[in-house]
Amino acid sequence: MIKIKIGNGDRETDIRFPISESDLYKKLAEIHAIDSSDKQQPVTVTGIYWPEEFSVLEGCQVNLDEMNYLAKRLDSFDDREMDQFLIEDCVYYGFESSVPQITAEMFDDMQDFDILNTLAKRMAEMSPAEQVTFKAALSAEQPQNIRGAVDIAMHLNDYELSYYSDSAASFFKDYLHHFMDSRFDSGWLDTLLTQNEGERLLKRLGAAETPYGVISARGRSLYELVPYNEPETKELASQALTSEKLDVIEVLGAKALFSNGRLLPEEIPEGLYAYDLRESDDGDGFVSIEPKVGVNHGGTVLMKEILRQDQ
Repeated sequence: MIKIKIGNGDRETDIRFPISESDLYKKLAEIHAIDSSDKQQPVTVTGIYWPEEFSVLEGCQVNLDEMNYLAKRLDSFDDREMDQFLIEDCVYYGFESSVPQITAEMFDDMQDFDILNTLAKRMAEMSPAEQVTFKAALSAEQPQNIRGAVDIAMHLNDYELSYYSDSAASFFKDYLHHFMDSRFDSGWLDTLLTQNEGERLLKRLGAAETPYGVISARGRSLYELVPYNEPETKELASQALTSEKLDVIEVLGAKALFSNGRLLPEEIPEGLYAYDLRESDDGDGFVSIEPKVGVNHGGTVLMKEILRQDQ
């Protein structure tokens, strides 16, 4: 048995499943959720009576025929099967998110609802500025599951966001202006073509362009002083490249050097390009190679070639 309250506009009614087709029609008619051609209109769950575990459906639009089928299946369960269903095997309806970077694909199973509640509570505490930073960090790091999103939400103070930089080129000018004398007229920078320099600067900083502005790598500043060229003496003598033996591997048909850890921009030798490997959630292997991976980082490869986006 499932008992919920459904609504259509300002009209509501209680409904208990399983329910016959004729009784369901009457309930929908009570709240004017039947159109002129006798078709059912979308309705919203406005309350949950039983089971309480379905409270996550409040505010969602659901398919009542599917709900009716589910109730019939529940009625066939014994106590043990019911407990197992409510604790482990319950599935979700109509996953919707106000944050475009948090999608249904990130939701693994019903056990993630506790994590979702943690995320929802943290998001409710965010200021408008923090919400924008959160979306920018999600866009940059692209977590593969809800746990990764929560991890980002709990570390928002570790990011810096340049709201007004809509491209690498505009951030490059903002970066220069940050270090210039306050008397300098920044209008002199407006005519400069700085896209290439901006992209190089972002790579040095480990920062990323997002639809919400340019965001720093976690734990780093957007306004660190970084060299234009890597010092020759550090190219092969950095700690990251000497404290472990790099393995030679093949990536997409090309030779590459593999490191288990993360490499800072200043540790990458001139002429090589760094890409991060994303590990699967269960740690079984690598699932993708990307310019930057925040969550499920499985290693870094150094290559002579720049990878195309379609690779």
